[in-house]
Amino acid sequence: MKKLIAGLLLFGCYTAVAQVKLSDSDFKNLVAISEIRSKDYMANGKDYDKSLKKLRTPKLSHILDVLMLLDGNDKALLNPEHLTRPDNEELQLWYVLNEIGNNLQEDNKNPRPNIDVAKETLAKQIDERWLVDNYYNELDRGLSMLFNEKDLSAINLDIDSYRLKNQTEKVIFFLNITKPFIQRFQVLNHVKNPDKLMEFAARMPQFNGKGYYAFTNFDFEDFEYPYDDGMASYTMTGLQQYYHSLMCHFMATAEKGMSAVTREIYYNSILSVPKYFKYSGVETDLTEIYNDAKK
Repeated sequence: MKKLIAGLLLFGCYTAVAQVKLSDSDFKNLVAISEIRSKDYMANGKDYDKSLKKLRTPKLSHILDVLMLLDGNDKALLNPEHLTRPDNEELQLWYVLNEIGNNLQEDNKNPRPNIDVAKETLAKQIDERWLVDNYYNELDRGLSMLFNEKDLSAINLDIDSYRLKNQTEKVIFFLNITKPFIQRFQVLNHVKNPDKLMEFAARMPQFNGKGYYAFTNFDFEDFEYPYDDGMASYTMTGLQQYYHSLMCHFMATAEKGMSAVTREIYYNSILSVPKYFKYSGVETDLTEIYNDAKK
């Protein structure tokens, strides 16, 4: 509870998005879209696209475009028009989808009317960083399914071109977009399958013209955000998961005897940046490796 109150008090320090007003038809369709999304979260039901198309309006058009790409069959999900940061008003509409989704979770024993959830969410002032994180997290399942089969190595994601406002938003984008690609490294490491891990690594898109691991600027003011049933440090949760996946990739290259790639990953990633070790969950191990590498 203390963390939740502290998180709410942060609204006085950071930009919060003001109330969004919708026409009656847009509001009604937004609630209906949210309910369809919640019932068919993997976006692969027989009538999913057909049901959504009936609800298209100019204001909700981009939301529908993205939702209909989340079945993981089309690389268009990685097109600039979908990776570019939406304006704050659209971001808040995406937050309505998330809140109604939470309301409809099976473990929610006391669901509220979805109309009430939507009205409340549209009227709230919500931290921009939460909104940006929510949008890029929404792409996760589509990107994960896309990456199951598709080779994305010819794609370059230019982070500076997506109208992200500052380094905080760039980090939010990076951690969310890399997660569906590299989180599986942890599973493959656990089942001791470095060959499959390296196969996936070779199919990843580039970020700013380089391997994902070369993104090393995580210098932003930490903030708390809704996580599970409370509040959590964005840096701690995000970077720890990222470090775990990166370490699995690093260890797989070493196990395969790919010494040049092992050195490339180590010296060009945050595996060799001591100021971030405290977020890794394996600070002692990384410090030992760092000290040995300097000898």
